[in-house]
Amino acid sequence: MVSDKRPHFDTAAYFVRSKFQGTLMPDLDGTDMNAWNRYWQAHPMRVRNARLIEPSPTLESHGFELIRFTSEVNEHHSLSERFQIFKDENRRIVENLCDCRESRCLNVVVRGGFKDRNPGDPLGQTESEFGTVYNYARYVHTDVSPFLEMQPLWNAFANKRHCAIYNVWRNTNVSTPIEQMPLAVCDLRSVEQTNMVAACVPSLLPDGNRMIGFNLVHNLFQSWYYYPNMTHNEALVLLLYDTREPKCSRRGVFHTSVSDPEASADASRRESLDMRIGAIFEDETDYDVRRAQYLTDLPPIPKELHPKTPSSSQQTALNR
Repeated sequence: MVSDKRPHFDTAAYFVRSKFQGTLMPDLDGTDMNAWNRYWQAHPMRVRNARLIEPSPTLESHGFELIRFTSEVNEHHSLSERFQIFKDENRRIVENLCDCRESRCLNVVVRGGFKDRNPGDPLGQTESEFGTVYNYARYVHTDVSPFLEMQPLWNAFANKRHCAIYNVWRNTNVSTPIEQMPLAVCDLRSVEQTNMVAACVPSLLPDGNRMIGFNLVHNLFQSWYYYPNMTHNEALVLLLYDTREPKCSRRGVFHTSVSDPEASADASRRESLDMRIGAIFEDETDYDVRRAQYLTDLPPIPKELHPKTPSSSQQTALNR
């Protein structure tokens, strides 16, 4: 196991090429390396050990925060029991951190992809007790943009109230800390809005509509951090979106998995869970004006990508 006391390590990650600033990136075929290389470029980056930062990073200061607690999940729980405990614990974590009116689990992704896969290869998928397990995200991105506020599902949840989305990122292995492919997170204060490139998100929402997030152009002033050897009794909470934040670059934390060059060759494959938790705050008094202003942060979106209202049968299925 690598030491928790290293101040940093040097690695590389994929950033979007600067020529795409101001455009909308399409959903790319990850199996086409020629297309991949036209859009992405590997850049070296230094990733600092956030455990050694004083004072510790917080949601308010950096956009991310490490929470330590005693998880109720253990190896004796069934799969359904584990997921329910994860949901309950993660909602409590978010509610305690941000003092919201209510919260809801919006989305879950379990990752355990092959550590020897290249970014342009097909998504590494394998089967485990958690079902289909996805590869690690190997490019710098944040999952959400103001396009979210055009979505019927979001508007039914938000209902003209201030809302935020948090990603609660956890180790799902109860016996082994994360030893390879840690999550690197960027201090949102170090991001320039001009380096943010709107992009179609590969996965669809439950009602079939497309989402749009942001990818990032490399900038030497960006500050990157990670938490070594995270256990199942720790959770990394990062901000993905916040209707209360007027500055686009401060609404969501850019992140990516990275290769730790000092990780042991026989290190256990990282098993982790991304759970997106929606949080509701006070009612909005200027919703229409604020929403319209946020949408100006996006390039023109083709009409065919605009969200469609779910059919009555879809809505019935979503409400089950």
